[in-house]
Amino acid sequence: MNRFRFSKQRAVLIANIGIMVALTLGSKMAFSQSPSNQLRGGEIQSMDDHRYGKVEVRMYTQNVVGTTSTFFWWRNGGHECGSQWNEIDIETIPRANRYQSNPIWQTSNNDCAQARREEGLHGNAGIYDRWVTYTLEWTPTSISWYHDGQLDRRISSNPGSSDFHESVEHIDLFMRYCFNLWTQGNANPAWLGNIDFNALRDKPVYQFVDYFRYYEWNGNGFYSTPTTDINFSSSNDLYNNFHISNWEFGESQGFLSWSPDAVGVVDIDGNGALWLGLFHAGDERAPNSSELPSGSNGVAASPPSGYTRLKAEHSGRCLNISGHSNANGGNIIQWSCGNFNNSDFQFVSRGSGWYNIKGRNGKCLDVSGVSNNNGANIQQWTCGNGGNQQFKLVDQSGGQFLLEARHSGKCINIANNAKHNGGNAIQWNCGNYSNSTFSFD
Repeated sequence: MNRFRFSKQRAVLIANIGIMVALTLGSKMAFSQSPSNQLRGGEIQSMDDHRYGKVEVRMYTQNVVGTTSTFFWWRNGGHECGSQWNEIDIETIPRANRYQSNPIWQTSNNDCAQARREEGLHGNAGIYDRWVTYTLEWTPTSISWYHDGQLDRRISSNPGSSDFHESVEHIDLFMRYCFNLWTQGNANPAWLGNIDFNALRDKPVYQFVDYFRYYEWNGNGFYSTPTTDINFSSSNDLYNNFHISNWEFGESQGFLSWSPDAVGVVDIDGNGALWLGLFHAGDERAPNSSELPSGSNGVAASPPSGYTRLKAEHSGRCLNISGHSNANGGNIIQWSCGNFNNSDFQFVSRGSGWYNIKGRNGKCLDVSGVSNNNGANIQQWTCGNGGNQQFKLVDQSGGQFLLEARHSGKCINIANNAKHNGGNAIQWNCGNYSNSTFSFD
């Protein structure tokens, strides 16, 4: 009898241990969705502070609900009473399939009330899982937000204008430029949505940045060439220009801290790009090859080694040297594609994905006057090393690409969407426009 009772108790004990082991093993298969600082994200802040200027960033954001990938201006210490809060945001919001513009301000250093903010939503689902160029212009009298050359929002300090906004006259202090990738877990479903904690274990979220360009304000406008041009060609571009954050981020509602291991530079088809990641604590790592953006960092497949023709998607016509000119300044137009020597071009590598585009006459495509302006003419000129003669093929999928000029970040475009022979080639803001999209013919 005693022996039986002992055996029964032992059996129950063994069964209980088995249940405990199963629960323990099961806990490894699921993560607590509670604010216990269990996630790690990446943030960088510039070492330099600036007052006013234009910024262009080419960024790839994954469409993962519960996250936000950002670029923003921010005044260091602005979150503390006694230091006026100034901030201007670009925040992608996958839950809304758009991105958010956001001025945040206080009226003075003595204004310790909750910082004021006013968000706007722009774009659509097409800004995700592809490279998008965001532009933010900050002047003494206005702030403007763009994506792919399209103006999405403008606010000004002019009380008589329809775009008047109180924030502009107060956002006037030196600020850092910053990037980050973060989440609020399940604390704010109406804004960011709830992140899938379990999916994050096996599939981290990444944000990529191809380049950053800052154009200084000169008192009347922006300088035509970048004051700062960071292509993230190596880790030096990261460590020499940015502080990497490493603290608990209060706005994450207790879910996340910044990790220096959640930021780095990666090679994508021979071109460098910044990456920021979102992970479970201890899982931080650089993206592997299967996690890099499709179409790499926007660089299309290598061009043919010999001569080729460049056909515009919108018209089906090819770039052409007008009148078979051999002179410097010979104009570039579009013309019916055919076996014409003045429509044949060869891509000559300048390294890191940049090319001269050389005609059979030995001259190269050239942005006239090294201009940074929309509408600047595309001509031919004696080949050289200038950035206005170097172009990158920016992948648009399906064998199509943009032709981005190195010096300006703008793309070759057929003016006024012309479809006729003789339509003029110019440069314009890069974007998903058919008259800026080409293929090899």
